[in-house]
Amino acid sequence: MDMSEQESPEAMEARQSAILDSIMQALRFMHKEQLEPEFIRKYRVDVVTSLAVRNNLHCIMDEDAEWERMTKTRSKTEVLLGKVTTEAEGQEAMGAEEQNIIRLSGELQDAQGRLDESLKEEERIK
Repeated sequence: MDMSEQESPEAMEARQSAILDSIMQALRFMHKEQLEPEFIRKYRVDVVTSLAVRNNLHCIMDEDAEWERMTKTRSKTEVLLGKVTTEAEGQEAMGAEEQNIIRLSGELQDAQGRLDESLKEEERIK
């Protein structure tokens, strides 16, 4: 392939831009105007200018549906992780409170034991 047969970077970028614009327009027609791929392919050639896009509208629609499903799943997962994190933080706080109660209970028993010993010592001294 010589230089005359190769596509210039500007031409390639323009072609890619046209394809992306066609995909965006097709998705807008599918989402906002609820047009079917066949209708877009036949009657919206003026807006969806890329032949490759027009020939693959069903694939684009399927991939868009998959993208929407993944986006919703990610959102649900983020909400679920937030709930689990909040619950875990609550459990940790509760665990810390339990540890504090156990420690204080042990200190109370020690203090009660020392008090009992002091009372016995006081009775013995009298």
